Amino acid sequence: MFYIKKHFRNFTIVSAIVTLTFFNFWVDNNKISRNIYMGNVNLSRLNKSEAENILKPYSESLLNISLKIIVGDSIRSTTLESIGTKINLPETINLAYDIGRSGPWYKKAYEKFKLFFVKKNLNFKYSINKDTLNQKMLEYFPTLERPAQNATLIYDAQKNSFVPQKESVGHVLDKQPIISTVANYIEKLQLKDINTIVITDRPQITLDGLAQAKDEAQNILKKSPYLLVLAQDEIVPLDTSTTVFFIQFVPDQSGLDKLQMEISTSTIKTFLNTVGIGFNRSVIDAVLVVEDHKVTAFNLPQEGRAIDVDKSAISIAEALNHHAPEIKIYFDYQKPAIDEDKIKEYGLTARLSQGVSNFFGSSENRKFNITLGASKFNGLLIKPGEEFSFNKILGDVDKEHGWKAELVIKNGGVSPDYGGGLCQVSTTMFRAAVNAGLQITERYPHAFPVRYYDPQGFDATIYPPSPDLKFINNTPNYLMIQTRIEGNNLYFEIFGTTDSRITKVLGPYVTKASPDGSLSTKLTQQVWKNGEIWFEKTFYSNYQSPNKFKVQRNPLE
Repeated sequence: MFYIKKHFRNFTIVSAIVTLTFFNFWVDNNKISRNIYMGNVNLSRLNKSEAENILKPYSESLLNISLKIIVGDSIRSTTLESIGTKINLPETINLAYDIGRSGPWYKKAYEKFKLFFVKKNLNFKYSINKDTLNQKMLEYFPTLERPAQNATLIYDAQKNSFVPQKESVGHVLDKQPIISTVANYIEKLQLKDINTIVITDRPQITLDGLAQAKDEAQNILKKSPYLLVLAQDEIVPLDTSTTVFFIQFVPDQSGLDKLQMEISTSTIKTFLNTVGIGFNRSVIDAVLVVEDHKVTAFNLPQEGRAIDVDKSAISIAEALNHHAPEIKIYFDYQKPAIDEDKIKEYGLTARLSQGVSNFFGSSENRKFNITLGASKFNGLLIKPGEEFSFNKILGDVDKEHGWKAELVIKNGGVSPDYGGGLCQVSTTMFRAAVNAGLQITERYPHAFPVRYYDPQGFDATIYPPSPDLKFINNTPNYLMIQTRIEGNNLYFEIFGTTDSRITKVLGPYVTKASPDGSLSTKLTQQVWKNGEIWFEKTFYSNYQSPNKFKVQRNPLE
């Protein structure tokens, strides 16, 4: 009989536990279990959102309670939040929610059952930011808080060397009483004044721990400047000041009391995201519009590229660590959307040469004539084998055709005439033609040296109908001329088809110079093919003294 009663009693107890547990599971579905407290806050049967609404203002009040930090005679009032204390509400709520929801079923059932009879108090999940705490102590007690300074290395540009900086012993507040007080308050809601003391703060790294890091850094500098290879024919030097920017010194990861040198990829990425943007290129579609044997719109196709910062940063870091003189820069490329069939049809696949001259100090009339004159040649197409005539393309030069009066050299003097300044245009065209290896058939120097055409001996005067500037298109396809003005510089560019020619321009050299300003020069154009001179032409220029040419300044209009 006793046996039956005992087992009946056990069965009753188990049944009660099971009944209550299942009831609790049903009632607390997706809710915090009953009898769960966070400090003084009852979270029983609240969902996560409801718990957050209650705990948020409560946690804020905890963090903003006033406390005192006492160091000898110095007292400073502050708050937990001010010294870097943070409460993690999501983690705190998850902690409460997980009660009775982890482990095997019988463990969860037992934990739920207990909560019918026993209150469970939990602590907030919190953290103390030690950097914030240290900063605040330095702010509150500036005369007491002076952290030790580790020995380090500073770059001296004059010496091109990293110079050791000696360590120094410091003194700081003992932070442990502060941390313990914060923990005691959050966990037990017991707050008291914090009494702490000043303790010695000794540096971790001394001068003895700098030698290896310095040697490694100096070895990197010895190979400077490094070369950033953007493309096969595009190399940019990486100067020493930038290389130094990438070098940093950090405590040795082995735990030894010394510095180690490392190349900072994050700093390299900063460099690439700022300066490196200049390495990028926009994609340019091929454009060629020809109207009446003249190009009205033209673009050589250009592949776009954007620097791959991550791969390039790794490339730079590895190269510096291994003292590699050349560093590959990586790009993501974008091909032009429009093909270049029409450009290939005319053979305008590359820029063959450029001519440039400077007209700084020119009058407004002279600048006007230069601009108008250059526009006559912009987009000009020259057939293969065709002889180019500057004067033929230029046309009539008079008032009726829009030209302005400016000084020109004529009739043994200098006087105003329409089109003054056009020799700036012919000179620039001559330079481009010589540089392209074209066969010059007619060219004349000026009567005396003109400052706009430095270097002297590389000029070409014209005056319709004569003298003229002429050359032959001795390339296999069309030539196209493009002109532009940037500031006080005039540019002529010749586009066409590259062949095996290599053009060498020797000079101009001054062969004779007199005190009166007269001058003789020599300029040689050599065009090579297959390792031999294909043709060669020398241009001799004999300039008279400028003193012989009287200037008449009366305008025509």
